[in-house]
Amino acid sequence: MTDGEASTHDYITKKREPDPWSVAIFTFLVTLAAFVIVAPFIGMGIAYPFYNGDGMEYLEDLQNPIGNESMKMIYYFIQGFATLFGLAIIPAFFWQRLTHKPALGLFKGTPLKPIHFLITAGIVFFFLGFMSVVMEWNSNIDLPNGSFENWAKSTEEQLAEITRYLTSFSNVGQYLVGVFVIAILAGIGEELVFRGLLQPELHKATGNIHVAIWVSALFFSALHLQFYGFFPRMLLGALFGYLYYWSGNLFVPMFAHFANNFLAVSSIYFGLSEVPGMETEPTQQEPWYVVFVMTAICGTLIYIFYKQFQKPDDVRA
Repeated sequence: MTDGEASTHDYITKKREPDPWSVAIFTFLVTLAAFVIVAPFIGMGIAYPFYNGDGMEYLEDLQNPIGNESMKMIYYFIQGFATLFGLAIIPAFFWQRLTHKPALGLFKGTPLKPIHFLITAGIVFFFLGFMSVVMEWNSNIDLPNGSFENWAKSTEEQLAEITRYLTSFSNVGQYLVGVFVIAILAGIGEELVFRGLLQPELHKATGNIHVAIWVSALFFSALHLQFYGFFPRMLLGALFGYLYYWSGNLFVPMFAHFANNFLAVSSIYFGLSEVPGMETEPTQQEPWYVVFVMTAICGTLIYIFYKQFQKPDDVRA
């Protein structure tokens, strides 16, 4: 290939490079539509043959499943289907079509050792100390009376009721299904979208990894439609984003997300905590000395984790 042909080839290749802003925005919109609308409706259709009743009764029980134990496994299936297809398969398919890159390539990264997962689990656990402070502050924000406050409180109450319903495990089998849907599938799907697909595109668009991490975390929290848990979830998203950037391996934030959700589900199952948002008293932070010690340990583990990897020049995907 001559110099002129090489220049022409490079120009055409660069010209065909998709705009990262467009890829990021379109990926988020596809994720929103797929996770909130498309995948749940498909899941509802697939689950219907396993329902003992007619179509109208099925829709009524889906709208108000509280207290109906027979609907719990159907709800788990719909949630799991929405997570797998709405957060993993459909967004990854459209991202691959836009970027002309194989989505499976996102799982190639820096080799990991068992110590990396152990440190990650420690970071997630001790991060709960600082999180308790933010959770208490966020849950006690006093919004001006108006439509947004009414929507925020109503949505919070509805989602809290569904969460209590889904995490009121009556046997070990339900607990294991809950772990699979709430911890494993959510960890895979949400991290694939927000850290694997969105964060690198936002890094390309802004040229600043910190902006990319925090904007991805903001989108991550916004998807859950819970204002009174918005800031703690955004902090978690940012933590997962930095763990991904430093390690260069998507399995790290996936494992961190799994560990966080597994701790929450298991704490409820074993009676160590109540369902978030359903406590009889306002959310309480840990005592200040506990917060201080946990935050100090978490900071130390984050530094150790950071030093375990040579900081990459860009996000590896």
